Amino acid sequence: MILHFMNKVFFFFLSVVLANLSSAQCLIPFDYGFLTHLKQERLTTELELYLKEYQNDVCKNDTALYELGVYYFSLKQFSQANSCFHQITESSVYFKKAIIYLTISHVIINQYVKADSALHSLTNLTDEEQQLKWFYHSMIALHKEDTALYRMYDTKITDTLYWFHEARLYIKYELYPKIAARQKSVWLAGGLSMLVPGLGKVYAGRKYEGLSSFLQNGALFGIAFENINRSGLGSARSILFTGIASVFYLGNIYGSIKAVKTNKRKKVLSSRYELENQMHIVLRNYLQ
Repeated sequence: MILHFMNKVFFFFLSVVLANLSSAQCLIPFDYGFLTHLKQERLTTELELYLKEYQNDVCKNDTALYELGVYYFSLKQFSQANSCFHQITESSVYFKKAIIYLTISHVIINQYVKADSALHSLTNLTDEEQQLKWFYHSMIALHKEDTALYRMYDTKITDTLYWFHEARLYIKYELYPKIAARQKSVWLAGGLSMLVPGLGKVYAGRKYEGLSSFLQNGALFGIAFENINRSGLGSARSILFTGIASVFYLGNIYGSIKAVKTNKRKKVLSSRYELENQMHIVLRNYLQ
């Protein structure tokens, strides 16, 4: 508690000094040691105020904006992070790093057009940076489930970087097949279940549910046809069992369509988490 109070007092006096010097061309040198201390102690309010003070410093503006953007990014406050990254100029040493953060942020919140646009702003790149740019373009394509566009960007990537190569292989042979396989049609699932009850669920990957649906519908329609043959189409028993069989038949079609949609949604969430994780891994290697 005493240490925390001393930190508060120190920060207060530091803020006063920064405020008094704000009219100068450059403020005191950016204190990375103090910044690291604030991060380690998780003094989030003090950290945010400290970085915001430096945004008025013409010498350290990009540094503060970048660090503040990374701070917001770590808190998953992507709108605030993007606002900081957008203000970093192209001449800054932080520009390329900020663009990669900006790209990942846009992808996470499903702003794919903005993510692509951010990457296109990267120019005068080294071979390694160009491959990184193509890698993130391919990740955006996979997020959009545009497998053709993913393959186009993937073919541009060479295998010269070990860490990059490892991430690429994992995505290419583990995640990409799952994403490509989940592109099943709800119309085909419904159509198959119209022809053969339960077949649409088998197509959706639910074999046991498909078998159960086939047996249920078969049994109900068998009972309905038996009553029709015995008592005629207009009898109460025939109408009752025909109605029940029809409800189960329609439910079988709806269930097949819903199964495809549910499987897609689950696989989308799982695959997106894995893709975003790989994007962060490559980012960390790039920043080292």
